[in-house]
Amino acid sequence: QQQREIANILRTNCLKLQKQVEELLSFGATQQHLKSSDRKVISIPSLLQEVVKAHKLAIKSKRLTFKGNLTNCEILADPVQLRVIFDNLFSNAIKYSPNDGIITVFLKTQGSKLVMDMEDQGPGIDPADKDRLFDPYYQGKTISKATVKGTGLGLAIAQEFARLHLGSIEAISHSTGAHFRLTLPIEI
Repeated sequence: QQQREIANILRTNCLKLQKQVEELLSFGATQQHLKSSDRKVISIPSLLQEVVKAHKLAIKSKRLTFKGNLTNCEILADPVQLRVIFDNLFSNAIKYSPNDGIITVFLKTQGSKLVMDMEDQGPGIDPADKDRLFDPYYQGKTISKATVKGTGLGLAIAQEFARLHLGSIEAISHSTGAHFRLTLPIEI
């Protein structure tokens, strides 16, 4: 049963990786505008749960705990692009978190905007990296203990997809760990 579960996770992650490669090719080739026909009403807590489930193996191997508050919220967005945004933010938090660490996620609405804050207990963001963090191919000075080295594209793609939704991602200065804030219009 455990091997079947791992095989299913690996299969899901391979399909996700293939989709991300296709999105990356599209991202690099066209930088197209978001079409209104691509948008659907999405339950953010449900999408966050799907993203966490997709990272189940990594979370389990590092014995990570998730805490926070998820306000029930729906927004009008491209589901593929929104999933990429969440996946990249969660991937970084998981990658840089220490074993037995805690990842905190707060989801709330402020007027006509959705705001999600994500904090981890990793080494944080070097102040020298903060201005270039969302540049394509840029990799900060903080070294991850992950076995697979990143490409430096995750945050750049996430930021571009957030901008296509008229939103943004910002790195919030923190004394310990990394803190990212995603802001998106609800538009329902």
